[in-house]
Amino acid sequence: MVVFMRPSAFGVAIESSIFEIKGDTPSLIGTLVAKQKLAYQLEPGKHLFMVAGNNADYLSAELRPNKTYYVRIAPIMGKWIGRFEITPMPINMLYSARFKGSLKECEEVEKTAAPAGEEESEMAAIQSKHKEYYAKWASEDRSKKPKLLPRDGK
Repeated sequence: MVVFMRPSAFGVAIESSIFEIKGDTPSLIGTLVAKQKLAYQLEPGKHLFMVAGNNADYLSAELRPNKTYYVRIAPIMGKWIGRFEITPMPINMLYSARFKGSLKECEEVEKTAAPAGEEESEMAAIQSKHKEYYAKWASEDRSKKPKLLPRDGK
């Protein structure tokens, strides 16, 4: 299981949409606003996640069975636009008082379906954003990319 959380109150009204990239296609996991978290059950193995706002950011993950992993979605300072980054929560952070407090403060939400007709038009825009930002992300130095490691689950 991966728990996506947005503990910051900054950008309270701006939604961040979270996707799993399957093949080359974004699949919606859910949408978060400030002080929310969303648990996502999935198979162990390698996965790629994307958060989208006015940008797209990526996080690769290698997950083990029977473990829970935590990921932070954070707004990025900008001029009136919703930009986000997605970062792993390493195992050593999961025992800190700050993490425990943030986890407790975040309200758990579930994935909800988009209104009829809206999902198709929005997915075309998301797919376009994915193609633009993924090429840039894929070309970056591997050692500088954040990754959710098997040891980060508890």
